Amino acid sequence: LVSVMTSSIPEFDDKIRLAIGNLLTKADQVSKSVLSAYDSSKDAHVNRGVLGGSRFNTAALDTCAEFLNIELLYQDNARIFTNKPSLANRIILEIQSLYPAICTDCDQEYSVEFDSEAKPALRCFLCFQGCHDCSAYTSPSIASFPNGTVWLCRTCHSINNPIKQKKSKSKSASKGNSNAPTGSNTPVDSSSHVNSSPEKLSQKLASISDHQQQQQQQQQQQHSSSSS
Repeated sequence: LVSVMTSSIPEFDDKIRLAIGNLLTKADQVSKSVLSAYDSSKDAHVNRGVLGGSRFNTAALDTCAEFLNIELLYQDNARIFTNKPSLANRIILEIQSLYPAICTDCDQEYSVEFDSEAKPALRCFLCFQGCHDCSAYTSPSIASFPNGTVWLCRTCHSINNPIKQKKSKSKSASKGNSNAPTGSNTPVDSSSHVNSSPEKLSQKLASISDHQQQQQQQQQQQHSSSSS
């Protein structure tokens, strides 16, 4: 999934292809066949139909998920993803989490490299995008987050923020908490906003992925129009 799709990222499509190419060079044959079927130019609905359809069986999707370090079982060995579409959607989100993004806190472009020794300190609870490794997400900063919080990336926070249209009415409140994390990467209280069941989140993840694909297409069209 795509955390931040923006025309301000130079050569965005080329960087996507490089990220997917990096996956393919490291994948086993079964995983490579699944990953090769993913088309970054198509929306999430189309890709879910391909990966979660009759072309691949559950065993092939499981193999690809294991290659991508996606957990498949609960501690009691019950399956987390009980059908192919939900597992296919999780695979798609993991691929998209490797796309380039813009850090809200430092405004720098970054991307998370697959299988890198340096793992993101935080991952988005909804789309699994990793955070930037800037000073906003160093160990001391993360240690200051309250217990029981989860992190939402820029795009997921924007989509799910019910009060984003009321910022002008809350200036006094924000001034009183100037040391809190700022921007769209602010942690969200998991107890009151997010259901932690992967199966129950499947539809939510799908809608976010579709929305992000639509954003990408619109921004690419705007970028093409301004270039012509």
